[in-house]
Amino acid sequence: MVLGKGGFGKVYHGYIDDNQVAVKMLSPSSFQGCKQFQAEVKILMSVHHKYLTTLVGYCDEGTNTAFIYEFMAKGNLQEHLLEKDGDILSWEARLRIATQAAQVVLLEIITSKPVIDKSTPEWTHKSKWVKVMLANEDIRNIVDPRLHGDFDMDSGRKTIEVAMACVSLTSSKRPTMNQVVIELNRCIAIETARKTVANDTESEHGIESINSKFQIE
Repeated sequence: MVLGKGGFGKVYHGYIDDNQVAVKMLSPSSFQGCKQFQAEVKILMSVHHKYLTTLVGYCDEGTNTAFIYEFMAKGNLQEHLLEKDGDILSWEARLRIATQAAQVVLLEIITSKPVIDKSTPEWTHKSKWVKVMLANEDIRNIVDPRLHGDFDMDSGRKTIEVAMACVSLTSSKRPTMNQVVIELNRCIAIETARKTVANDTESEHGIESINSKFQIE
């Protein structure tokens, strides 16, 4: 069964013994895909994280080139970001995902849109659009509009600034992974404080309402 199709080939659902796996087949005609295949193998063999899918194995024999991953029954991050009918990831959830394993896709987590806009002939990078919006302080339209502004504006602005720094063309201006995590944790703290204040205010209003209802005249 075909699970999906990418720029370099199809992904199939399969089994190894009784374990479900996802098999990404590389198209024989994709030279660029071959280079990416070799780079991805090196990365996945050296990086292990509980939030990253595990590389079970690979095949590189002649025209048969494939990755074998553990099967993700609940889908990947992109599917959750682009979900139209299911639950939309909250701002805090997005920040926590970013601090764990998804910093290189930070702009996609913020906007829920592909980083590369393929609707334009030159395949424009989303950072160009974000730069214009950020200059106009239009934070609400940068962040996934399906959140309806349910996030702290300072947290949103800082996260966007971090994401833009990560894609800077000047390497010296790009923050280290540790710096990114530190800044994102600060953004989480701001968002957590906002939600705490909101909950406390709601509780106070509830108590006032009860007292008013049962007040003895």
